[in-house]
Amino acid sequence: AQTQTTLDYLLNASLAETYLEVLRATAEPTLSNFVAQVQADPLQSNVSAKKIAGNYFLTALYSNYYLTFNADGTGTLATATLEAHTSSNSAAEVVTNFIWIRKGKVVSLTLSELFIADVEEIYTSNNIWTNCDDYFTQSEIESCDLQFNEIQLDLITETENHYLANLKILVTYARKNHGSIVYEGELDPQLARVSNVENFVAINSDALVGAELVGGFGIYYVESKYVSPTSLWKRTSINIAESDWVGRWTSFPKEAYGNGSLYDVNEDKSWRDGFEGQLAGSWATIDGHSQTALANGSWRMIRDLVSIQGDKYYLSICQGVEATPFVPASCYLDIEQKSVNFDTAVFWRNWSNPVFNEKVTGEPLYSVWGYLLSYDRSAGALVNKYYAPVSANRLFNRTQQTILEMTSASRNEIELCEYQLNASCNDADKRTYVRGIEIKLTVGAGGKVSRSIYFWHIDWNSWPTFSQDIDKVFMVPKGIDQTINITPDAGYVLDSIAGCGGNLNGSQYHVPELTATCEINVSFKTQ
Repeated sequence: AQTQTTLDYLLNASLAETYLEVLRATAEPTLSNFVAQVQADPLQSNVSAKKIAGNYFLTALYSNYYLTFNADGTGTLATATLEAHTSSNSAAEVVTNFIWIRKGKVVSLTLSELFIADVEEIYTSNNIWTNCDDYFTQSEIESCDLQFNEIQLDLITETENHYLANLKILVTYARKNHGSIVYEGELDPQLARVSNVENFVAINSDALVGAELVGGFGIYYVESKYVSPTSLWKRTSINIAESDWVGRWTSFPKEAYGNGSLYDVNEDKSWRDGFEGQLAGSWATIDGHSQTALANGSWRMIRDLVSIQGDKYYLSICQGVEATPFVPASCYLDIEQKSVNFDTAVFWRNWSNPVFNEKVTGEPLYSVWGYLLSYDRSAGALVNKYYAPVSANRLFNRTQQTILEMTSASRNEIELCEYQLNASCNDADKRTYVRGIEIKLTVGAGGKVSRSIYFWHIDWNSWPTFSQDIDKVFMVPKGIDQTINITPDAGYVLDSIAGCGGNLNGSQYHVPELTATCEINVSFKTQ
């Protein structure tokens, strides 16, 4: 409704990303209805009757499969990413045969053998995590087998190189001890791109130097036996002045639940003395196009600027355990933009755990690991509403069907506007929040320091406690007492703790209402 044509919608990256991610976060019929509408429109949907025999690579929100369709109706599937559908991290690489048939726009694959063992919970088509344990047998935590029965590709449209499809995976989820079925049906459906491998072109990395930039999802990155799509390759030499690294770098969203990034970089290449510094210490310049940082003395991150296109900066970001030589555990290509004036409208991400005070009332607002905790006057306490990131500056609350949009931001303030899905922001819905206070920490060897936040969880109808280990800096709202928990390691006891006007009571350090940044020093000694 906010654009005149489909092309305008697709060209508005923020709007398109928002809508698709809202579809992924809502019930399965919403996505299915959307697919059906597209398929019914001949201007958007075009699927020919040509045979699909050959080799294809399927990529979706949770899935990456290599598929071989034989002309005789048989085929082979290979994957190493089944655990993405589940809470299990133990899934091994899988290769299995299948029989396939095509009826109109639906391609069905009946699998000969494909399952994951010992799965605690799965993400089903009713958009919830379904648990194996029934919580009635208290003596054991029950485990389940997840059997993949059939994969369906509901084709939406095709180009010369790939199909766009609605991916449905039909499963049986049964308890191992007595075989009772916990769930039988679909996993969470996904929009998938099914690309013809015959059209893949090998690219020699040596050939990338000095050439022009190449973009598009037709490019796949292959490392060992793993294949993933990428939107960019470095094909031109880039050199950036050190002064240009300074400022705020904001990342475009890469996937449904928003593992985006945000950096505040000082002139000395350190992240400013704020909450970002807790994660990665200081950035050091390697050369004119790359930087590196070390988190907690063990986790290395490297970002390499590969191209500048207008206000967009294209970076390759790698990270992994610190070692010599450094071998990254993962790399991805990212699109970012830079604002020296800190005027971007992008949410601080989960890992930074920022805290704010409402500008007029002083009421606190916490963002902690996926929770957004705001003060509710009727409850007289912090209340949680779960929001899923759906674009660079929008969050979606499925329960209330609302969009929470960051309409403006500066270095120390943000403006938030919450409104109903498919509506627009009105000035009356806007609230301004000012950045909270940072408590710096110096913690010696022999123990750890943590903080706890007690809040009301609306969806769970319970009072959980969020606990966070802290070792360098954390944020608190102004005007509210704070409690810090002290936990010595085995063989150690607390030696001393001082700072921020606090007082020690047992294993807890109580800090009174604060109005300015302060520092706490903690030391431990052997027993």
